[in-house]
Amino acid sequence: MSRGRWPVAGNPSDGRLAALLFALAWISYAYFFHGGSWGPNAALDMTRAIVEQHRVEIDDYRANTGDWASANGHFYLGKNPGSGLFAVPIYFVIHKLFPNAFDSFAGAQAAAHAMTALSFSLFAALGVALLFHWMRRYAPPAAAFGAAVVYALGSLIFLYGSTANAQVIVASCYATAVFAIERATRLGGKRWWLLAGFAAGYAVLSGTDSDFRGRRLSGVSRRSTGRVAQRSAFRGGRRSGGNRDGGV
Repeated sequence: MSRGRWPVAGNPSDGRLAALLFALAWISYAYFFHGGSWGPNAALDMTRAIVEQHRVEIDDYRANTGDWASANGHFYLGKNPGSGLFAVPIYFVIHKLFPNAFDSFAGAQAAAHAMTALSFSLFAALGVALLFHWMRRYAPPAAAFGAAVVYALGSLIFLYGSTANAQVIVASCYATAVFAIERATRLGGKRWWLLAGFAAGYAVLSGTDSDFRGRRLSGVSRRSTGRVAQRSAFRGGRRSGGNRDGGV
């Protein structure tokens, strides 16, 4: 064992602790639903447009958000497109099972909650578990577990993990990337480098400041060798009076 490293290989308790963290985080995030605000609305509007209309323009959905950009007479998600693409597989299934979900307020709220819980919240919880695995390379189980709990429940990820927020993707992508880089430098194998590159790339695709953060990943590798919702939310009706989402 190299100096400054804790033994991690073959420790079955790590898998159990990671699974516990994942379950704790996902239940905590998925239980809550913040309803609509401009950023999450715009992301899910793009998701709906892709699945329902096979296009990226949100012309028919933009009334519930002010977070849009316009070009050539069409309206688009006003952020990087990663957040709008992220829930497409989940909504594809939901739309097949419940094609008229967004025809009523209750149905729209349930569908939006499911889209968020099964994509953004799930990935946020996975990021917590992967962060724990990465920290186990440098800390004993109790310290790594405690730090992961603080990150999961004591940081902004606890708030954003219940929303279709781009920062959920960015934070979890970087947790995935540092985990993969550590595995690649310790175990070798192209698959880990591919995973790290994909995660870092999708973070850039999702967050406007992620390219700046992404430049630090090479340094990491060297060091580590509610029920509240507006009635028009998520629907192509009147503009909602929902809160902005902090510019995220």
